[in-house]
Amino acid sequence: MMLTMIGALGNVLGVFFTGFHSFVALRFFTGMGSEAVSDTAYIIVMGYTVCERRTLVSFIWTLSWTLMASVLPWYAYLLRRLS
Repeated sequence: MMLTMIGALGNVLGVFFTGFHSFVALRFFTGMGSEAVSDTAYIIVMGYTVCERRTLVSFIWTLSWTLMASVLPWYAYLLRRLS
């Protein structure tokens, strides 16, 4: 729970800081929080999925993170360009 709060705080504070070094530091704390969320999903997959399907379920879970991480910077670029 504590790592999730640190990650959320890093995301919220990222709105108020504009420097590169502060951005990097806050992204580090955000990454700490996202690890806790990923570990929770891993535990759920291991507990509720049959052995033959664990790899598939884990792949689908990580694929959604990868797609969103690839799309969101372009979305932010378009929003900034339109405003």
